[in-house]
Amino acid sequence: MYDSQNSNDAFCWPGSGSVALDPPAYFGQFFCDPPTELVDIMFSKIAHDHPDLDVIFVPGDLVAHAIALEYPPTPSYPTANYQELLDITAQVAEFFSKYFPNALILTTQGNNDTKYHYQPAAPESETWATPMYSEMFTEFFTN
Repeated sequence: MYDSQNSNDAFCWPGSGSVALDPPAYFGQFFCDPPTELVDIMFSKIAHDHPDLDVIFVPGDLVAHAIALEYPPTPSYPTANYQELLDITAQVAEFFSKYFPNALILTTQGNNDTKYHYQPAAPESETWATPMYSEMFTEFFTN
């Protein structure tokens, strides 16, 4: 997600064939990640239309393309940033907490939601896996 009020840079995933519009596309652009404003409107609408939701299944891929590192790491994803991945996950969790405070959110990790693209976090083999699962648990179940 990006803030369309401040910047229209870097919101289209590499290889999408799309270029950033000037002025920014306030409610999104085909082949690009959604702006924060659009996500907020979507959550608001769903919460308004379905205030009684008590369980929500989230199938993963919360994080945009090209944020997770390639495995093994390559220079093909120069914008990859693990902290940004965690920040986006926290931002999505905040939307669920804000609009569905009493619902149980059951989420899975998609191919873009872990430190390495298409690589599930494996606690027994990677030192980053335990913090990754801990972060997901904290964001979705304790905040």
